[in-house]
Amino acid sequence: MRAPRLLSKCVVRNFSAVEPVVNLNERKVFAKRAETNDPATHSENDIGKFYTVSIEDNKKLFSFYEFPAQFERNIKTFNESAFMIREPALEIINSLKTLDPTKPILKFVIYGRFGEGKTMTFCHICHFAHRAGWILCYVPTSTIWMRWSKEVTFSETKPESINIPLESAQWLRNFKIQNADLISKLDLRVRDKIVWSAREITEKDAPLMELVDHGINRVKYAADVVDVLIENIKLYSTEQRCRTLVAIDGFNGFFNPKSNLKAPDKTPVPPLRVTIMQSLMKLTQADWSNGAAVLTVDTKNSYPDNREFVFPLYLLHKEGFEHLDPFIPVYVPALNPKEVNNLLDYYEEKKWLLKPQAREEIEFLSTRNPYHLTELCGPL
Repeated sequence: MRAPRLLSKCVVRNFSAVEPVVNLNERKVFAKRAETNDPATHSENDIGKFYTVSIEDNKKLFSFYEFPAQFERNIKTFNESAFMIREPALEIINSLKTLDPTKPILKFVIYGRFGEGKTMTFCHICHFAHRAGWILCYVPTSTIWMRWSKEVTFSETKPESINIPLESAQWLRNFKIQNADLISKLDLRVRDKIVWSAREITEKDAPLMELVDHGINRVKYAADVVDVLIENIKLYSTEQRCRTLVAIDGFNGFFNPKSNLKAPDKTPVPPLRVTIMQSLMKLTQADWSNGAAVLTVDTKNSYPDNREFVFPLYLLHKEGFEHLDPFIPVYVPALNPKEVNNLLDYYEEKKWLLKPQAREEIEFLSTRNPYHLTELCGPL
């Protein structure tokens, strides 16, 4: 028996309305990449393109301080560490290339909304400095120290200050991994004799890495070693024996009114009462030259009652703002259309973008925020 004509029309209409399936194996899309992987060679023509950080550089610079969790997952998934070249990073890198070694250090404060690339811009600049032969004083989100420190002791050399010796020793280990080869090549040495105890002495003109090793092996003295090391580096930079980049992620956390730390007498400890924080603050003073400080400020490193705005003055409070002044604020915006398109090309190249036909919708829903865009592209 023949089917009714109306039913057959409906069947045809419904079949023709089915959305075509995109075969990811047949679609060949490749993201635009820079001609070289050396950040010193990148120019405005490379904005929005990707470059790859080598496994060796990745291990030396970032293996102990993880990238944002989302980017860390992408590295494991895609089996490569690919940075997008963006204008804020190039702006700072170009300034570092033309640095006047006789003038006080340049200070840059990177700011912007959550997920739009502040930390990745920060990492890009650190990679440039490492490849260019700068000594790197790299500090991760410092609020981690204020939350999870395993041991807290009173300082024997600074009244009313608190040591976090295990974290200080860990920072020295990471400093050694990043800088040992360069410091040995430059033949930097301890400038003054240091007496730690009746039996422990660091002689004048001892290799600077010997001082670092002392702080690693004798955790009790780690915080004081950090302080001495920083003073030596500032002097050598000023004498133009080396160039130094101070890189601190979440610098506004230094100026929080309180932390989770408790002193041995159970009193609460604000961040600036901790010796390693005091030492790192010296690196952001303008009393030395031939270097630069690249700092980020972020709402996630502030207390919940201080997260309404993203501007440096608001997040740093009056004390932090006056400490850094003068500095150059660098805003990290949302991705522009060119960057969004290349990022989606990258995810499609890696078979991470499951619905390439939804690119415009993804761009709209993510508001061009890299973090949200990545979440929308991945599988549920």
